[in-house]
Amino acid sequence: MVLARADPRRLVRKVQYLTSRGQNVRCIVTEACVFERSGPAEPWLVRDVVPSRAAALSQLLSTGGFRFAMPGPPSTALPATARELELLALLRSAEPPARAACEVPVG
Repeated sequence: MVLARADPRRLVRKVQYLTSRGQNVRCIVTEACVFERSGPAEPWLVRDVVPSRAAALSQLLSTGGFRFAMPGPPSTALPATARELELLALLRSAEPPARAACEVPVG
């Protein structure tokens, strides 16, 4: 999973410097939507669109710099819960203890 801004300068086809080939990346989460693919050679599918960020998504998709597929209307993201908003506020804090408080057990 990769977290990135839905910005045409961030999601591009080619880069000058490569730190990782990204073949194992299956999901890109942005503030506007989620892009997901089933394998390295598969297209990125748009899903879980955040309605309030539709303009950012439209700008990103219209630039042509990022390849994606939209076989039908994408699903709409559910609104964030109060707990999710609370955790996001803690993550934005510069204090390391706040970040530790956001850790969610896996499993």
